[in-house]
Amino acid sequence: MIRGTLLLFISLLCTQEIFAQSDIAIGEWKSHLTYSHARFVTQTAEKIVYGTELSIFTIDKEDSSEEFISKVEGLTETGIQHLSYDKFNDQVIIAYDNSIIDLVSSTDVFPIFDLRENTNFTNRQIFDTYVQNEDWMYVATGFGLVQYNLTNKEFGFTLDAKQIINNVGGNDDIVLMCGENGVYKLDVLSSTFPNAFSEWELIQNGLPMDYSPSDVLVIGNRSYITIDNIVYGSDNFTDYELVYENEDADFAITFLKE
Repeated sequence: MIRGTLLLFISLLCTQEIFAQSDIAIGEWKSHLTYSHARFVTQTAEKIVYGTELSIFTIDKEDSSEEFISKVEGLTETGIQHLSYDKFNDQVIIAYDNSIIDLVSSTDVFPIFDLRENTNFTNRQIFDTYVQNEDWMYVATGFGLVQYNLTNKEFGFTLDAKQIINNVGGNDDIVLMCGENGVYKLDVLSSTFPNAFSEWELIQNGLPMDYSPSDVLVIGNRSYITIDNIVYGSDNFTDYELVYENEDADFAITFLKE
């Protein structure tokens, strides 16, 4: 009898301890996702934004306060594939491995499902995004490039490049896309049919005859292209010259950041 009473007391004590430590109201959910393995990082003017495969969290630059956001708190999906910041509209762009995109502002999460649902293309994976201005975003995919209007929340042109486009960048006039078969440029302001691959010019001057680039970076009117262990630069988006070479030929440069 004493043993039975003791076990009952311990059981009640443990139950009281569990409920006493919980700050979750009935009917609410709380995420317990890991934030210890960040794969992606970007930043706003006020915060550093980290992304794991499942969620994102932010650290305030001034007071180091943290905020955690997952599917439980409003994200559309898990399986984050890409993370970037849109400085023109003050929002974070999240691309998932199922080709859904979230536009995350301080007040809202706006999901874009169109790429996932477009069955005209087999490989709809999203590799990169570039926000040109407050209106236009470009999305590098497994089939080509897609233009999206951030103001009207609708798609512009869709380019079937018949190759994986790994990266995209540009300035107010020029868009560069980095594909399996080279880097291509387009003056989007003067182009009549940006969805026609024939309008995109393959960049060749100063570069190897047959090359497979890994990244592009545009800073104002200066652009950079990485190939293996070398970085090439140009002031006119046409003629490139070597600006950096790693002495170790086996050292491959995978990405560039400003």
